[in-house]
This record gives sequence, C-alpha cells and structure tokens, in this order.
Amino acid sequence: MFKKELRSGTSNLLKHLRYAHENKLPKNSGGKAEDAKGSLPEAFKNVIRKCSDEELHRLIVEFIIMTDQPFSIVEADSFEKLIEFLAQKSIKIPRRDSVKRKIETMFEREKANVAELIKNAPEKIFIVVDCWTSRTGKSFHGILATFIDADWKYQQLVLDFDILQGRHKGKKLAESIFKVLNEFGITSKLLAVTCDNASNMNTMVEELARLLKAEKIDLKPEDRRVRCLAHIINLACQSAISVLKQIEPADVPQGYSQVLDSSESEDDMSDAKSPTPGGKKKYSIYSRLKQAIVKIRKSNNLRDSMSHFCDTMGVPKLQLIKDMVVRWNSTLKMLKRCLELQKA
Repeated sequence: MFKKELRSGTSNLLKHLRYAHENKLPKNSGGKAEDAKGSLPEAFKNVIRKCSDEELHRLIVEFIIMTDQPFSIVEADSFEKLIEFLAQKSIKIPRRDSVKRKIETMFEREKANVAELIKNAPEKIFIVVDCWTSRTGKSFHGILATFIDADWKYQQLVLDFDILQGRHKGKKLAESIFKVLNEFGITSKLLAVTCDNASNMNTMVEELARLLKAEKIDLKPEDRRVRCLAHIINLACQSAISVLKQIEPADVPQGYSQVLDSSESEDDMSDAKSPTPGGKKKYSIYSRLKQAIVKIRKSNNLRDSMSHFCDTMGVPKLQLIKDMVVRWNSTLKMLKRCLELQKA
C-alpha cells in the first residue's frame, strides 16, 4: 500500500527510489543520496536503463501518486527530457489518459488488498465516519476502518472519501456507509461506529442498524455508537471560549485603536462586535485580538511594520494565526502565537 511522500517534485525521485525500490540501487551507493555522483544521481540512470517500458510506466505512476503530481506532468517537455537524459535513450512516456487508466487499475488492486487485509483480521472492526464542508461549499464524506490485524498491529485504513451531493442527511449517510461495507465485503465484521455528536449522526446510526438488520446483523445504536471524545472536548472548549468572547476590557490597549480603525472588514467578525445603546461598537478581549490579527494579515503596510518591529525587538518573524471554528486547537495556536510576538 502507498504512503504519501511529504515533498514533491523531480528532486524527490531519489527519495522515492530509496523508499520503494531500494534493491535496485547500485551497491556502492548504500541507498544514500550523498553517495550518488554527478548532478543527477547515477542510481537513477542505472535503474531506468534496465527498466522495461512497463516497469518505467509503473514507476512514473507511483511517483505521480505519492507526490501528488498532476497527470499532465508526463506531457511536459521538461519531464520527458529529464527521463530521456537519465536513460540516455528515447523513452516512450505514457500520456495523461494512459496514466489515468493505470492509476484506476492500481486503485482497484489496492482496494482489493485492503479488503483482504480487513477480512483476514481476527476480530471485529470499528469504522470512523466524518462529514464536513469546505470553504468552497463542497461537502465531503470520509470513512475509516480501524482494527488490530493478525500480527497485533493497529491498522487504520481509508475505505471511502467522496463528495456528498445535497445536505448531510443521516439516512443518506447510512446508505453510503452500507454500500461501502458491502463493496469491501465486511458488513459481518462491523463492531461499532465512531462519529461526532451532530444530530444527523443519530439518524445515520439508526438507519445503518436497520439496513444491517435486513442482512441479519445486529447493531444496536445505543450500544454500538461511539461518540468522538475529541469532538466532545472541542465542544467544551468552544463553550469556554464563548465566555472569553464576552469579557470586555476597561480600556482599549495602546496601539489597538489604530489597528482596529485602519480598515473596516466584516470577514469572520460576526461575533466580534455588538452595538451598545449609544450606537458605538463594543469589543471583547477576544474580539479585539482577533480583529487586530485580521487587519494585520490583510494589510501590507501593517505586515511590513510587524516585520520591522520583530527585527527591532529580536523576535522571530512569524505569521499571525487566525482561528477557525472548524479547526480544532486553532484558538490555542492563535493565542500562543500572539504571546510569541507580544514584544513586537
């Protein structure tokens, strides 16, 4: 199974070779980049020269998958020149349509491997379900399977990641989960479902139990639904933060008024201000801090001033962080970053 590499680009080819095809490296290289001579590693030249077209195509497809490259990279002149230089001969590089077909074939093969691994698990499995909506308005649905394999190793595998059409209705989600379980042939191995505390998840688990009951599989919602502890903690923290948002300082800290008045923006500030009986805006401590961050991040002049003050005070030049409700720990990270930059 594939593991995504942290970096991408043609400079990462040697890392991919060491990770996935170490046995094909020259013996004198020891699998280390520093042992490779020349501007382009001799290891690649030797491997590519010995590869058949089919093997080379497989390596290219793996490279595209593991480094998140676009399919169109294979049609770039620079990529073709690189491969031909390494091989020292003309190479037939697959077109993007061919790459797409090869990836689809590889996906089906890997999916079968995952299904086999889960089926061979000695005990039951948990599934973890989550839904969310991106800032662009697209809704996503993810399903993970977690279990202990025959070698007593903890496994966490992605079963499905798909775009949802319409609202996140519980019945619709249950049907999607049931379909995925059937595709992998693992409905009988399901022990419990882990999900967050949204109301649609109640409907989802109940509907899933009904669908499984038709297959003579007993899944009691009250016993087999595991509520996500991290989500519960997050809800508690959000409640505590909401109190912080309501605390008002006696005076505006020096310098804040200039930042707050430098430009007016309603972006992400619906909770930042409330009108007083006199018609003036009233800011809480949290709201003042967040609005100052928004202003600085949006203003080139303020960012330049911040950078200058960092140099003057000997403070690391770090980007201010703006918290988001859907990003857990983001408020904590925002406050920590402000403390790091407090002198500036």
